[in-house]
Amino acid sequence: MDPEELADRLDRLYCYHLMMAQWTIAVGSRHSVSSQLPLAGLHQEAQVHLDAAIQLAGRIVELGGTITADPSDVAYRAPIDSIELPDNPADARRALDQLYRLTTSAINAYQGLLNTVGKSDPVSRQLVEALLSAAADRSHALVAAMVTGKHQSPQIQSRTRQHRHSAL
Repeated sequence: MDPEELADRLDRLYCYHLMMAQWTIAVGSRHSVSSQLPLAGLHQEAQVHLDAAIQLAGRIVELGGTITADPSDVAYRAPIDSIELPDNPADARRALDQLYRLTTSAINAYQGLLNTVGKSDPVSRQLVEALLSAAADRSHALVAAMVTGKHQSPQIQSRTRQHRHSAL
């Protein structure tokens, strides 16, 4: 894959993460105002998406690519079919279902990119593998949240795992 095409594919993932940051802030804010059962972790999840977008933007620039700067183009370029806010802000289950669907879209996009890139660009591959791993962690956390009814940011879960390992 040539650097221009790779930069374009990474930019689409950059757009996904920008959209997800906006969506998680909106859903988390609407939910915490309307419900006694806050959807914990969505604001932290927004930061995870912003951090991923920043990492992707850096790599896109290193490849000589252009980062999508026009907000009206972000939704069009992101590798997702649709994104919407839950009708009922208090419906945590619906929000988790949507978040799971959106996370699965990112996982598929990351896997497709890894299959295409192969070993031709180890720097981009390492970045995409790390972001794919983080998305898979979020996916597993969302499945657990749908089962238990409690959503916890994968960042918090990661810190909990690190604490457990350091205690051993």
